[in-house]
Amino acid sequence: MDHFREKFMAGYNRENRLDDIWLERIPLFLQYQEMLLYIYFHRITDLSRMTEEETVMIKRYRDRIETGTLYFGAMD
Repeated sequence: MDHFREKFMAGYNRENRLDDIWLERIPLFLQYQEMLLYIYFHRITDLSRMTEEETVMIKRYRDRIETGTLYFGAMD
């Protein structure tokens, strides 16, 4: 994801400019998105009938939320 993030931001910065304050807020937004996806998944899924793949996915979401790890990679 770090490679993707670097390329995405390089392309974005060719056409647009984000103030530093907005760049600093990206990790907070991404953490919020993780939480929303985790909640949404819990609402639409019968947790007693999850596949192994779904169980692994939901655990990854929970682990990232609990540790503050961003799926999108470090924003430094």
